[in-house]
Amino acid sequence: AWFFELTDGTTCRPLAEGGREVEGLAELYTCRFGSDGQADAVLGDFDTIQPIWTIRKVLINKKTEPQTIKSFVMAPVKTVWQ
Repeated sequence: AWFFELTDGTTCRPLAEGGREVEGLAELYTCRFGSDGQADAVLGDFDTIQPIWTIRKVLINKKTEPQTIKSFVMAPVKTVWQ
C-alpha cells in the first residue's frame, strides 16, 4: 500500500527507511493519527483474513529498553491505495 486511511481518520504512508521494531513487529508506515485515542505507531502489516482489514495501532512504552508495546487495538482500515 502506498497510502491508507483508518476508520478514525488516521492516514498512513510507507516509511522511506526502515522504522523501529517493537516486540518483533516492524514499523512499516508513518501516520498522522485521527480522533480515536492516542497512538505512537502502527506496527506490522494488514491483517487481511476478515472482510474488513485491520492493523495494529499501538502505544509504545518508551521508558523501557528495548521498547515494548504498552497497549494496542486492531484498528479497522477504511481505504487502501495500492
